[in-house]
Amino acid sequence: MFKWFKRFGRLCCGPKDKEAPAYFYYDIGTSFKCWFTDPGKNKFSSFYYYDTETTEFCRIRLELNRRTNSHDDGRTSVFYRNNRIVGFSSRDDLDISPRAWHIQNTSSGSRLFYKNHLILETEPGPNAQNVYDCSDTSPFIHAGNPVIPLEDAVLPPGVMMEHLLHLARVSTSWKRDLYLTAKDATPNQLAYKILAAVNIPLNTSNVSNA
Repeated sequence: MFKWFKRFGRLCCGPKDKEAPAYFYYDIGTSFKCWFTDPGKNKFSSFYYYDTETTEFCRIRLELNRRTNSHDDGRTSVFYRNNRIVGFSSRDDLDISPRAWHIQNTSSGSRLFYKNHLILETEPGPNAQNVYDCSDTSPFIHAGNPVIPLEDAVLPPGVMMEHLLHLARVSTSWKRDLYLTAKDATPNQLAYKILAAVNIPLNTSNVSNA
């Protein structure tokens, strides 16, 4: 069983004792936290898993029938990066061209700076829902969908956060991406692939079986 606790905030308005929705969980006993993003109409949410100390990062993209390009065949997948800087902003219109960004080391760790005047938040919440992340600002900045309260996540049938957590842990254990399905899979096919992953061990002995 995985042990988690929700990270709540306080509502900016209304009763002082009322808690805002939880936008992410901490994985107890580790420095990992996770969150979901808005899936958009008739889509599944993406799941993020991020180590705030080592900056290891996983994004599990569950979107089916995604538009493809020369660099992306639209697959559903667990994308792993061994070093990723993540920030959150109230703005969804930040310029993602590399010249607008830099990474700066601070007392609280590496932070994303936008145009030398806006430092992004390190945690998602009601006033910092738009996620931006990069491994190196020189190639590109990735702008994700807005972070949503955990209970609003839309997942394939039968899939729960615990299953996605295991996938992320396998990916970080193996230090590699994990292919799930082609873009034209059905929701049930995607769910079957994810649910089967609960039997994948957290070591590198079965990498060839991914």
